Amino acid sequence: MSHHLFDADWHRLALAGRPEAIQMLADRTIVPLYRFCLYRLGMDEHACQDVVQETMLLALSRLDRYQPGRSNGRILPWLRGLARNQIRRVLSERKISSGQLSLSAGADLPAKDSPVSIPDIDGSPLDADSIGFCQTSGLVGATMSQLPVRYSGVLEDKYIKGRAVRDIAAGLGMTEKAVESLLVRARAAFKKVFTILSKRQPAAGNVPPVVAAKGAI
Repeated sequence: MSHHLFDADWHRLALAGRPEAIQMLADRTIVPLYRFCLYRLGMDEHACQDVVQETMLLALSRLDRYQPGRSNGRILPWLRGLARNQIRRVLSERKISSGQLSLSAGADLPAKDSPVSIPDIDGSPLDADSIGFCQTSGLVGATMSQLPVRYSGVLEDKYIKGRAVRDIAAGLGMTEKAVESLLVRARAAFKKVFTILSKRQPAAGNVPPVVAAKGAI
């Protein structure tokens, strides 16, 4: 899947209200946006659905503020920025207050050693109460929420859904060799981010239990 789909041409179509442009936005961003929000809302699926819906509606009303040239056609970071404001509002309403954990890979890793580009990993703080770092399954979910879509998607297909490489390749329009190479890079990225998050987990007594993730890698 291309990460430069939301370029100036798409932006013009979206601003004109073309249904295919709006549909593409939904098809390509709702799943990663949902994943981004879920672990920041303490695995509250209902709240997550509301935040994602509000974020998408807000994005559509502010499409003129999106700058495809500046973002290199990557709209997800812009959507995450909108979602963070909605998440803060929800957490504020719940009167949740706790220490913040920075998940920026760049703070711990030299750029030359990082298997993924720094802009692809969201560096915003995660609420300690929302994540529940005390269980590995929660850490897996938090890690997946930080990975670029192309990595998290292929890892989910292979290790959570159990799809064969040939089936993944057919679905992505790639060769099996290319998918295997993508999996190698995705696993390296997962390991790097997982290691960073595991080093930043708070004391076990300071966080609540988490809902177990559906699968682990």
